[in-house]
Amino acid sequence: MLFLYFLFAIPFGMVPRDLGPFVDMPKANHSISLPGARRDDALIITVLFDGHVSFSAQHLTLDELTIKLKERIKAHAPRTAYIQADARCKYAAVKGVLESIRAAGIEKVAFLTASRGKSSLL
Repeated sequence: MLFLYFLFAIPFGMVPRDLGPFVDMPKANHSISLPGARRDDALIITVLFDGHVSFSAQHLTLDELTIKLKERIKAHAPRTAYIQADARCKYAAVKGVLESIRAAGIEKVAFLTASRGKSSLL
């Protein structure tokens, strides 16, 4: 009976939670902590290495991103957007995200980076 417990309980208990898309964040020498990015209602936009944009665990086009951001602002979300861009993505993809953020009426933008020598996400 104990064998059956280990057979079924351990593999299912070891399944990692979905942490969102993997992003190889750029490394900075003098990064600072951004506690606002850890809030549940933080506006974190992810730009993957291939240029795809993700927001709230959904892949979106830039037009859809603008609409979603406007909806979240109407729901009283903080008016600071955090961009989590992959270090390998092209600047054109990030520029499009910045334009969508600006079109949604958000003026404060911060880029999330990793500290050199540390492995923290935020």
